[in-house]
Amino acid sequence: MDTTAHPTPAPLSIPTADLATRTPDQLGIFPLSDDGRHGRTVPETTIYFPRKHDAELEPVIAAAAGGASRMAILVGDPATGKKRALWEAIRANDDGSFLLRHWKIWPGLSPCTPEELLANESGLSPRTVVWLPAAERCLLSGDSELDDRVARCLRNLLGDETRAPCLILITLTRESWKTLNAPSGRTPPGLHRPNVQLLPRQGTVIRVDESFTKTELGKARDSPEPRLAEAAASAPDGRVIQTLVAEPELRARYRDAGPESRALLDFLIAALHAGHGRWFPRDVLRQGAQAFLGSRAPDSAEWFAEALSEVTEQVPGGAAILIRKSGETADSYCLAPSLERHFVTGAAKLVLPNELVWPVLRERADPENCRALAKECEKRHLLELSAHFFSRAAENGCPRARAELAAMLARAGRIDDAISQYETIARTSVDPDRVEDAVREGARILFAAKRPKDVLDWLGPLAAEGNRSAEVLVAVAHTQLKRPRKALAIHQRLAEKGDLHSAAVVAEGIASREDSPRQRPRRVPLTPKERAEDRQCRQAQLDEAVSYLSELGERTGLDLLPMITDLTVDAAGPEAAVRMLSAKATEHGRHDAYLLGAQVLASAGQVEDALDWVATARQYDVPGAMAAAVRVNLSTDLMTAQRLALACAADGDAAPLIAVGDAFSASDRPRKALDCYYEAAEHEPRALGAAALAAARHGLFDDAAGCYRTAQRAGGAPDPAEIALLLCRFGEARKTSDSEYSEPIAQALKWYVGTAPLVAGALAPVARYIADVYAKDLVTAYRTREDVSWNHALLWVADALVDADSVRTDGTDRATVSGSGVELASSTLLVVASGLYSEAATAGSVLARERAVRLLIKRQSFAEAARLLDSTSTCPARLPGLRAEALAGLGDLAEAERMIEQQIADDDFSSAAGVARGFLLHGRLDTAPENRDKARKNRDKAWELAERGVRGGDIECHVLLADLRRNAGQPGRVLDLYCTALAYGHPRARRRIEHYLASSESPDWNHKQFRKYGLDPRGEIAGGWSVPDSREAGR
Repeated sequence: MDTTAHPTPAPLSIPTADLATRTPDQLGIFPLSDDGRHGRTVPETTIYFPRKHDAELEPVIAAAAGGASRMAILVGDPATGKKRALWEAIRANDDGSFLLRHWKIWPGLSPCTPEELLANESGLSPRTVVWLPAAERCLLSGDSELDDRVARCLRNLLGDETRAPCLILITLTRESWKTLNAPSGRTPPGLHRPNVQLLPRQGTVIRVDESFTKTELGKARDSPEPRLAEAAASAPDGRVIQTLVAEPELRARYRDAGPESRALLDFLIAALHAGHGRWFPRDVLRQGAQAFLGSRAPDSAEWFAEALSEVTEQVPGGAAILIRKSGETADSYCLAPSLERHFVTGAAKLVLPNELVWPVLRERADPENCRALAKECEKRHLLELSAHFFSRAAENGCPRARAELAAMLARAGRIDDAISQYETIARTSVDPDRVEDAVREGARILFAAKRPKDVLDWLGPLAAEGNRSAEVLVAVAHTQLKRPRKALAIHQRLAEKGDLHSAAVVAEGIASREDSPRQRPRRVPLTPKERAEDRQCRQAQLDEAVSYLSELGERTGLDLLPMITDLTVDAAGPEAAVRMLSAKATEHGRHDAYLLGAQVLASAGQVEDALDWVATARQYDVPGAMAAAVRVNLSTDLMTAQRLALACAADGDAAPLIAVGDAFSASDRPRKALDCYYEAAEHEPRALGAAALAAARHGLFDDAAGCYRTAQRAGGAPDPAEIALLLCRFGEARKTSDSEYSEPIAQALKWYVGTAPLVAGALAPVARYIADVYAKDLVTAYRTREDVSWNHALLWVADALVDADSVRTDGTDRATVSGSGVELASSTLLVVASGLYSEAATAGSVLARERAVRLLIKRQSFAEAARLLDSTSTCPARLPGLRAEALAGLGDLAEAERMIEQQIADDDFSSAAGVARGFLLHGRLDTAPENRDKARKNRDKAWELAERGVRGGDIECHVLLADLRRNAGQPGRVLDLYCTALAYGHPRARRRIEHYLASSESPDWNHKQFRKYGLDPRGEIAGGWSVPDSREAGR
């Protein structure tokens, strides 16, 4: 470098430093605290994620490197990555070499004061980076004269050719930028800073967004950097950098919280595990903290306010352990999302809420949360608690809670308690539909329990008050109790009130009384005389039934001629019905009888006669005659039916045309069917839904998709799953082999993913058609719909496939319930999902790697799981335990044992069950004789690990040990172990308990207690308890 062109710099009180030797922490960029969560190999700073502002910064750095003095001002909220962006920019490489090679940086140790900058400005030499993060201390110090001197200093530096090139890098918050850049007319009185106001004009202002864009979020989720990927997955409103900065500090504050604050947080987390909603009123938190502190609670009145203040104090990045709900008159708080994910939703271990949490929630839980608490308790079989929370929810106005309580009690075999709840609903509800549901469901339970007498006792008073459903069910009870006359009397009373169903029952009862010869037991064929008597008796009974209906119609004003027609057809045949209808039409002027007669004749196959009757009805201008003509022609002459249906549609009745379309579709003439539907849609929008289904049934994808879109806009679209299934069936029927790629199926699945609501279980309806050959089609469809990265789409589809597999319609438990202890889960969906997870993991997605490994181990694809684990050097801390499980499955038992012993020494039993299952796989006693001793030792080791895991509190080990004891014929503790797992929320414990109890030859007292009373908060079989008498409700 030619130094003669520049004057000798003045000595520096704070020296510069070689840029190439600086480290981030020397410039105020400090590493994230990691708490060891991501393993020992994770670097102190995260892998950098370039964003929009980085591209804007590049030309500024390049210009400086090319010899021009430049200034960049990065403006953004705190903790948005401004300093890190500047650091990455000045360290950038150009074609493999350091872009700012031979440059220095001042100050060499950040930060500096305004006075230090002014004192050292004259000593700064060319090729110096002036590093001024948080430049408010120099430009908005509160001393306007000093601020202006600093700004003039920087302006001089930029304009001094003898010290060019120089690069000034500044960061400011948005609020500071507004103050700095305020128009002169808005400057506070006495504040005159011309250089400060001119300085921004000489630099490049780059704004750093506080939130990631949707595209940036998708890419960040796929990052191989675990901390960045996790932050992107959980950051509220895309605030990824703030989450990255805040999360380690939040964890540290949680860990270091004082005893009162820790008690508050422990209660809140326990309550979340119990099923409470995210938001907690202040008084609930106070009582919960006091309960968890017990005798250690301070005597002062301010202790809770101080504890709350500690956990709501913001950390860098703007987050706090507890977040206060904005806009609320009463204080309400929730746990920070990252902490909620760590301690609750993403917790690796199942948690049984602390016993201390239940008394507080029973007394103080917000009524809005009681129903959710009840459901969570029922899932854990904590039935008494569930009943309490359902009752509280019902008492506080939740309309569904009491019915859900009744259903829970019925499932527990507590029929009388369940009926008591239904009685309360029927007596107190003002919603007729809920009363109806309660009456029907309660009666169903009693009928299923073979207790019709109790139906009478319960519903008798309601029936006497005129409740129609109660009256009908009382009639059913009388029938089951062999009291037909009483049942008939009830239906006669209802019929007089205009009830068509009861009228039909009465008429049918008259027409088929038990005194008829045909109702008597027949041991020998009837003689001719008996047959004649039988015909005479039937005719007499039919006449009596018809007379009854006719008179009933006159009394009530009901049109019972259709019912009389059906009764006559059933009792005496179509000829008798036609004679009766002819008389009605000709003798009584009931010209609508011609249409009924046409219907009877058509059903009997006498189409020509039916058409004649329709023609007569049209002569009398009977409403619906044209539509009847269409119906008659549907089975014989579709073209005529279409012509008549078009005339009906022109008159505003499109239903016949839709029926013709259905007939064309059924006869494999889809184009004719669509013509009918399209014409009908001019008058009836629902025709488009029928068109979409018909097109899908015949594999006309474009027509099906187009009709669905139009029907959706009109508000009458069918379920997209129904259309997708029809398209898939069309494609399946044309495949020549199971592995063949079917374009219709691929189109259907892509359309479904692009159209259907993407809720939990979204892929379940079409799951049976999903195979590996269509996996990429699903990923492409989701990626297009949501505008996300390929890896993000891979992850979503894989998650959705696992979700769909877990809700199989046959209800099969994926894990064995035989008690062998060896767990194997495999299906087409899981195979496809594991492939997608593996692809995403190989591409660097940390989120996918753990899910892929867990699923591969579950499928016993241990070699693939081990390969995936070995493909990365940085991974979440839970994966070493999975590596031990994979090695055990592969048969490397010595290394697996070494690794699991190391974890157990750290009080981590999370992989003990998985490793034990690996030992079991290699401990089968049906091996060669020379290997049986080794196999027996492996089984003994599996038992030992399971026992130790149980003592260590691992719930998966509870299930495994119960499986082993059950399989070995050692029933002691089996039910206790399963019950503990169920209380902790183990997803497969209930199925195992049901299987175990069903296999018991004579259920003992414990079995009965378990079903009837459930578990207590300790996970033990509960003693007897009673439900509060719901009959007092509403009185």
